[in-house]
Amino acid sequence: MCKEVNQFLINHIKPHMSILEYGCGSSTKFYATYAKAVVSIETNKNWYDLINTRLSDLNNVQLKLVKDDKFNYVQNFEANSFDIVVNDASHRELVSISALDVLKSGGILIIDNAERYIKSPYLSLPAEGQVYNNHDDPRVSIWKEFTMNTKDWKSKWYTDNVNSTLVLIKP
Repeated sequence: MCKEVNQFLINHIKPHMSILEYGCGSSTKFYATYAKAVVSIETNKNWYDLINTRLSDLNNVQLKLVKDDKFNYVQNFEANSFDIVVNDASHRELVSISALDVLKSGGILIIDNAERYIKSPYLSLPAEGQVYNNHDDPRVSIWKEFTMNTKDWKSKWYTDNVNSTLVLIKP
């Protein structure tokens, strides 16, 4: 994510908040520094083991290793249970849709590389791996549903002129 999103998070994460992150790494420790609890979902066993070792001294982080398939990837959490969902997932469409329910009112959804899935005001040319113009891609219908369900949410795009991150705030 670009540095402006990190600054946004520093300004918005409060000590009482819980964060759900898809894709663990250095960001997991960053979130744990500011939040009460971080749940991080990972699919790569080697990466999971490395990060788990690096974060073993943090008692507010729960790492979960899951299969990287659309049936097991998105975990079931209670409705309205997270203040922030960070989506850097391999199945971004499924995580984005599930975030609609797990985010609390006023919660923040961050979708990294969102320009691949949702039209970005920053891109005049198709993004690498772009999904939204490929009508044969089954993810398109999920993204359309997601876009309809979030049309009344506050949103802001951030970019480093290569990649874009979309930040949405649930009403």
